[in-house]
Amino acid sequence: AISPLETICIVQHEHSYEWQWAIDKILSSGIKLIWHNGPYDQLVLEANGFKIKNYFWDTMVAQHVMQPEMPKTLAYITSVNTREPYYKDEVKGDEDTKSWTNKWWSVPENRKKVYMYNCKDDARTFENYLVQEKEFKNGPRGWTSTFDFEMSEIPVGVRISQAGMLRDEKKHRELKAALLYIWADFQSALNNLVGRKTNTNSSKQMCILLFC
Repeated sequence: AISPLETICIVQHEHSYEWQWAIDKILSSGIKLIWHNGPYDQLVLEANGFKIKNYFWDTMVAQHVMQPEMPKTLAYITSVNTREPYYKDEVKGDEDTKSWTNKWWSVPENRKKVYMYNCKDDARTFENYLVQEKEFKNGPRGWTSTFDFEMSEIPVGVRISQAGMLRDEKKHRELKAALLYIWADFQSALNNLVGRKTNTNSSKQMCILLFC
C-alpha cells in the first residue's frame, strides 16, 4: 500500500519469477515498511529467501504501547480507527475457515476475493499507522520511547523463533493425547446437546447456535 486508498496485491504465477523479483525489490529497497504483527511475516519471508531492510512501524506494537489492556488484532484497531466495514470473514473456505481446499482455491472468483482481502489488509494497516502516528505525537512522552524499545526487540524475538527450543517429544505426545481425549469428550457432549456436529472455531456456526 502506498496510501489508504492505493494498494497492490502481488500474485504468484506458476512458471514465473517476476513476483519474487517484485517482492524482493520492495523489501530490500530501504523504503519505510509498515506491518501488523510483522515478526510472523518476517519469519515466512526469510524462510523463502527474502530480507527486510527497513522495518519501520508495526501497528500491533503501537496498539500494545497505547492500549495494552485492549485487543491488538487488525480487525479490532480497524474497527476503532477507521470507517471500514468488517471484512475479516470475506474469505472463508469450504469449512468456514481460512484453511482453503484446492477445490475452493481453484475457483477464480475465490482467488480474487483473497487478493481483494489482502489489499484491504494493506490499506487498513496504512490507515491505522496514520492514526497511530498522530496519537503518538499528541500522547504521553513515554509512548515513543516504549515503542522504540519494543521495535528494537523484534529482531531478537525473530531470531529466537528461528532457533527454536528443545522439546520432549514423548511428553508432548502424551499431553496431546490426553488433551485430545478431553476435547473429544466435550465435543461429543456439545454435539449431543445441540443435535448436530458443531465447529466451535466457526464464528458463523456459533452465531447461529447462540443467537438464532
